[in-house]
Amino acid sequence: MMHKGYRILRGLPFMKIWPVLIAYESRTVSLSRFHLLTLAVYPLAYLLLLGAGVSGLASGNAGDTSQFVSMLADIAPGVIAMQANAPFATMMYRYQGERQSGLLALKLVQGVSPLTYLISMTTVPVLQYLGQSLVVIAGTWALGVRLSLLQVTAWLAFGIPAAVTWACLGGWLAFLIRRQNTRMAITSMISLPLVFSAPIFYPLESMPTYLRVMATVNPLTYQVELMRGGGQLGFPLSFSVTLGLMVVAVTVLAMLIARSEPLPGHDHT
Repeated sequence: MMHKGYRILRGLPFMKIWPVLIAYESRTVSLSRFHLLTLAVYPLAYLLLLGAGVSGLASGNAGDTSQFVSMLADIAPGVIAMQANAPFATMMYRYQGERQSGLLALKLVQGVSPLTYLISMTTVPVLQYLGQSLVVIAGTWALGVRLSLLQVTAWLAFGIPAAVTWACLGGWLAFLIRRQNTRMAITSMISLPLVFSAPIFYPLESMPTYLRVMATVNPLTYQVELMRGGGQLGFPLSFSVTLGLMVVAVTVLAMLIARSEPLPGHDHT
């Protein structure tokens, strides 16, 4: 068995190795043009089909465009928060592939620290989130919602810790759960409740009691409300929970990377 002493080495300088790792991660994304197209299509589809549909239903009067625009402006941050949630499943497979192929072991042996490795793995999902969010913002503008620069900046900035959190939670699954089928079942089982128990397409105060209870333990709720300026939960609570979850997710994943067996046994069957 490989000695674990290499994991406590100080490692290569961050600014020297990080660009190299990012270049590799970027190539894994750009291999498929179809994949890049779907990155733009999915958020726009959620906005135009679900967001606009719910806004039209809530506004009631088909001729009252002002209420439609107001509802859509409230839903748009929720659609953006969904893009921040997307790395949860995709990053699980990325970490799994890195371990299975031996790339994780190679990078750590070469002096890449666990935290540098984690940051490099998380950078591309954050950039994807920003790109998809800009697509949502453009679609929102096309539907008549006029946003201030402060609103756009807040939506983009507050979603970054959310995207980092979900990317790290996907990593948790890769390192904590041995069997691939179990990981896939967990992501499938919790994805739908995560999205629909959060106040993405409707206000938190309009939820029935059982849904509001589910929403209070759903990290996505606080991320959506933060993008809305705090929402019903208030800015201090939404910001504290979102930031705290990111710190916990990053810290735990860095520890899992440092202490894991980079070359697992038969845990991908």
